[in-house]
Amino acid sequence: GASSIQISNASLRFTVDSGTEATDSSCAIQTNSNTGMILGNSPNLLGVTNAFTISARVNITGTCSTPNVCPILSAEHTTSSSPSNNSGFAMQISDGRLALYLGTGTTGTDSYPDPNWYSNTMIPRGDWVDVAVSRDGSNVKLYINGQLDAVFNTSTSADISYSGGLYEHTVTQLGRAYPNGIGRIVQTFSGAMDDVAFWRHQLTDNEVQSLHNGAVSEAALGAAGFWGFNEGSGSIVSDGSGAGLDATFDGSISWSDACEN
Repeated sequence: GASSIQISNASLRFTVDSGTEATDSSCAIQTNSNTGMILGNSPNLLGVTNAFTISARVNITGTCSTPNVCPILSAEHTTSSSPSNNSGFAMQISDGRLALYLGTGTTGTDSYPDPNWYSNTMIPRGDWVDVAVSRDGSNVKLYINGQLDAVFNTSTSADISYSGGLYEHTVTQLGRAYPNGIGRIVQTFSGAMDDVAFWRHQLTDNEVQSLHNGAVSEAALGAAGFWGFNEGSGSIVSDGSGAGLDATFDGSISWSDACEN
């Protein structure tokens, strides 16, 4: 059944290309059931080979799916007991921490059950938090509210694999993940989500901080995909980057007009 979600009655601040501020009080909320927002179902929809950055504003309010994972953006994330089949990438909240999933399909460097890289800081429940993750080769960074929280020099700089063996699927989505393939384990975001963006390169520390502070917009930083959740109604979240990667609600997802920064 649906969980009760409380969202503070305040306005969300975001910047537009000119650098001026506008008011956007809309966001999407979903509870812990089989719901998500589908971007597409085709191989490597986001065109990421190695380097990328993902950012979002989230408010975790419910209990995330077993094993306590709240997916934010999942791009063909598949997890196998055979590390050579780990594939895709994802930003998620896992066991209360910000996590970056990398599936490089490299036996001996991927680990079961997840090749995840975790933040040092716990993500508070019931509060809006800016989160960001980035990767370029062996360099992985995780940010909370614009501040660099964790840095990793990973054991592999291999390109992302999109071959997940028996677990393979090609779905890219917001708020949901299929880590063991469609029809097996389903992980679902529980809370409110806003301003999700991704880039095909690693942002600098200053760029992530400026994004959090509202000094620069996602578009000004050249986002390859940006979902601002400004619609407030309907079942489509438009891609503000111009790339045409609109997200479509799948399942019971609601709009709220009371979001906060």
